[in-house]
Amino acid sequence: MITIAKAHKWLNKFHPKSDKTYLSPTVLKLSKDMHKAIRKGDLLEAWKLVERIPRISDGYGVCNEMAEARVACACVVCQLGYLEKTAELLKEAAGYYYASRHQEGVVRWMLGCVYWQLSGNEDNAITCWRSSIRIFESYSKHTRFISEDQINWNKELVEDMREDIQLAIDYPKKRNLWVCSKEEREDAENDTRDGASVTEVADASDDDIDTTNHVEETPIENIAKDKSTKLTRGYLVKWPVLAEIPAGTPYDALRFPDSQSQTSQLRIDDQLVDVYSTHPTFGSQIHLSEYERYYFLRVKGDSMNLAGINHGDYVLMRRTQVGRNGDIVAVVIADYGKDATLKRFTVGKDSFFFQPESTNETHKTLEFGHLDESFHIHGVAVAVLKPSDSE
Repeated sequence: MITIAKAHKWLNKFHPKSDKTYLSPTVLKLSKDMHKAIRKGDLLEAWKLVERIPRISDGYGVCNEMAEARVACACVVCQLGYLEKTAELLKEAAGYYYASRHQEGVVRWMLGCVYWQLSGNEDNAITCWRSSIRIFESYSKHTRFISEDQINWNKELVEDMREDIQLAIDYPKKRNLWVCSKEEREDAENDTRDGASVTEVADASDDDIDTTNHVEETPIENIAKDKSTKLTRGYLVKWPVLAEIPAGTPYDALRFPDSQSQTSQLRIDDQLVDVYSTHPTFGSQIHLSEYERYYFLRVKGDSMNLAGINHGDYVLMRRTQVGRNGDIVAVVIADYGKDATLKRFTVGKDSFFFQPESTNETHKTLEFGHLDESFHIHGVAVAVLKPSDSE
């Protein structure tokens, strides 16, 4: 599969310089700082850089740098789950690459991958992918301007792209095939915090989640990549604190907040609950997002009690049809009724696994092939809410 990450590696494949980047030293350093902020879990600083990097690159007036800066930011934003913002950045980048056909083709393919993960944007995805193919096909005809190696590479790429589009049409529910490849997953696992490893596939469960106490979607973002079973007291972070404001004179609001308000408790059904992060290695802050939709589920059963999720707890879910390796997901499985079940999603070489983390050994692993249509992911868990002891 030609995933977002795989395509990104081809962005400057035929760049004349050895470093393969059009970014100036200043913008390149800020880009590294952005990735460093993500690794530290400092999302506020990362978002400031996502906004700052394109503005600084625009000051140089070099189209390729303006485009590449947006692509760099888009990859970080995509990693955090802000798909609409990712698409916006990639669309801008494609526009700046109007004179660089190779880069434009790569970015339009990446944009198609993002659209494919956004419900209701399937036609936009296929349009972007076909546009990318046309670019590489037309570019290959200019034999006076590109090498024979590049022409042959383009031809092989177009064949792979056509196969990917047909696969997407044949299996429209398998959006996660374009998230990352097996090799990319292995690279990500090697880069996990302090070398944290991915848990082995265990038995999986078929306990149900009670969806009767559904709470309206609250924007929150999923930064979950870790598989830790410990729960850390967390904080929902959303509302910006801009600065002091004069009471009697006009005030020009800051572009960036000085800080963000946060809460560690909520009240559900007149019961006070404490917030816990399901991914402690990313810190205790669970950032809200205006680009995603969220909902609560009440847990019934013990299939995830070793992950700190017990009967009667509430789980805050990010609405998505795509799970990443190690996510705790709500999944509906054919032949197991219409109710969702909460399980750890694990990606193997040729299979997907939905596994429990439970002291109850009666729960069993559920395994599916990559092209199996027998399951449907409805959301990814980002936080657990437990009855508070303070009442």
